[in-house]
Amino acid sequence: MAEQTNETEVKEMAEVAATETKKEAPKKTTRKRKETKKTVIPTSKASKAETIEFDDGTKVTLVFPGTVMAQQRVYDPALSQQGQTMDSVLFQNFMDLVITDPDMDWSYFDEKVPENHKNDTVEVTDDDGTKHVYRLTFPGVLTMLQMRDQATDAFGRVLGMEYNTGILQNIVENKDVHGLEYFDHHNGYAEIISKGNDMLYQWALDTNIYMDMQKVSDFMDQMFR
Repeated sequence: MAEQTNETEVKEMAEVAATETKKEAPKKTTRKRKETKKTVIPTSKASKAETIEFDDGTKVTLVFPGTVMAQQRVYDPALSQQGQTMDSVLFQNFMDLVITDPDMDWSYFDEKVPENHKNDTVEVTDDDGTKHVYRLTFPGVLTMLQMRDQATDAFGRVLGMEYNTGILQNIVENKDVHGLEYFDHHNGYAEIISKGNDMLYQWALDTNIYMDMQKVSDFMDQMFR
């Protein structure tokens, strides 16, 4: 009789345990997960800054002034009447409106020309035996660029007469040499112009003006994408 009672108790305990297990088991759910909406952060190119390095190691901070200002105050004023970009104006606008640090002007580039590259002479003997010494000197980077801008026509060609006149008026120091007509009565035209071109090329290398400003131009092109 006792054995029968024990068996009954065991069965009852097993049934109770099974019932409790079912209660504790987690219920399956088919509810969809709540999707988290991504927050869209508005972006603006205006005032976007970037730091670049010029040829001499100078760290330069560039800031995009915004599309309207870039077009109206950086690029449009740099167009000549013939529709060509004038580097002398464009580079000035870069320094005024895009390069924010350091405070940069033409003296930064002028000072990069070594003293022994700033001056040279050409000695010429006229047909009557008169000797002349023509002195050529560095006019500054801005004047160099203006000379080329003023000699460039609507097709982008640098005209020899205007460019060579610029050499005689801005690089040759001799006061009696005003223009090409001077050489109707004197020798040395080809030698002086050749020396002037050599010096201009060397000054462009010394200052690295074109390569440095190309880096600024590349930054602006990225902002116009």
